[in-house]
Amino acid sequence: MLSEFGRVIVFRGQQVIALIENNPLDEVMQRGGMQVEASYRIRWLARKGGPIEARPPEFGEQVEVYGRMFTVVTITRRPPSPWIDTVVQVTD
Repeated sequence: MLSEFGRVIVFRGQQVIALIENNPLDEVMQRGGMQVEASYRIRWLARKGGPIEARPPEFGEQVEVYGRMFTVVTITRRPPSPWIDTVVQVTD
């Protein structure tokens, strides 16, 4: 699935292939009711023994997606599934 639908993102200075939801999310921030324009859901594969399994994405980390910087704002992990889902919000 990654080889066919995956997209290259930059995470911790390394290129990583992940699944990115095609439709940007619009999330309403709880404080102030501001509309956030560019957010994406990213699905990471935490391969056994790989760097993402050893050190998964953390809240507040930066990710480069389509040439723009985003911040991880939510993380969902459901072991024993090897997938980690995050929502990232535009930083720049």
